[in-house]
Amino acid sequence: MASPTKLICLVKRPHIQSSTPASTSSGACYTNRRELSHLCARFNLKWTIIELLCNLRSRYWMWRLHRMLDKEFSESEFLRGTREAAVVMIEAIRRADWACIHNCCTTEGSLDVYSLAQNGKTPLMDLIRFQSQHLRDAVPVNVARDWIDGKCYIFVDMAFIGIRNIRDFATTAEQDEMMELTQNALRESQMPEQLVPSHSRIFLAEILITFRRELISDAEEESEGEGADWLVDAYKVFRFKLVNFSPVTLQCRVIEFLKPV
Repeated sequence: MASPTKLICLVKRPHIQSSTPASTSSGACYTNRRELSHLCARFNLKWTIIELLCNLRSRYWMWRLHRMLDKEFSESEFLRGTREAAVVMIEAIRRADWACIHNCCTTEGSLDVYSLAQNGKTPLMDLIRFQSQHLRDAVPVNVARDWIDGKCYIFVDMAFIGIRNIRDFATTAEQDEMMELTQNALRESQMPEQLVPSHSRIFLAEILITFRRELISDAEEESEGEGADWLVDAYKVFRFKLVNFSPVTLQCRVIEFLKPV
């Protein structure tokens, strides 16, 4: 896929089309086009403002996290680590790998996540396969501090947007498997397929993962010999969409599954 940014915009922004009949007079047609142009301009301005506010909000959460962890915090390392952790969790949940889930999660979180992996074995869950390069966005949406059993913890809610073309899979067997899983997921969701075979099939997911870390003092860290680790406390797929997309014509059909993992 040449331009993932264009695709994300197509998925998030509604497409506005003029439906002026061919018999409409030239004056009325000009008026309609001008109104449509103003409508599109207002919509694009509104969307730009929303994106700006979201970016400012994410920068605020990063600033707050940096304040809590002080000099030891590295934003680039944190983002890289959370991406890697997200990939590990996605695969562990898909395979219901208890050992991996137990090692990566908090005690409370591991039980909830494993229950999710056991009870949610569906074709839809099997479609959620992302590597680090497929997670286009990784942004904090909330940072909080809380006390549990006399210990202070930092909680960070990270939102990930995963996007992957079915043609990204290395082998024909994997691509055929994903095609079959797609058909099974559509059938299970009672959705008509109505997909253009020649167009790309792209998976788009919005995933929220809560990370937790104990906040310890420098003296405690020196006595223990190592710092506290980030662990997964919660996992949720908020949205999962199948996009039937043509990079040539930019035509697309978006199918959103109503009950993601």
